[in-house]
Amino acid sequence: TPIKSSAASDVYKRHLTDRQREVFLLYHQYGYTQQEIAEMLKLNRLTVREYLKVAEAKIRNFEKLFG
Repeated sequence: TPIKSSAASDVYKRHLTDRQREVFLLYHQYGYTQQEIAEMLKLNRLTVREYLKVAEAKIRNFEKLFG
């Protein structure tokens, strides 16, 4: 399911941690791979994947509630 930009905008401004937001934007808006993000932020790739999973889930849940 694609993530709607208006819902995503509200959620990542208000409901994501700074790190979740950073990873989400680098991946979805700027097109970096999870490995590239991990290297840029000095994180394990699995940590990046977990940040993405949580951020995407929060946005999808927000869309279900308010979409």
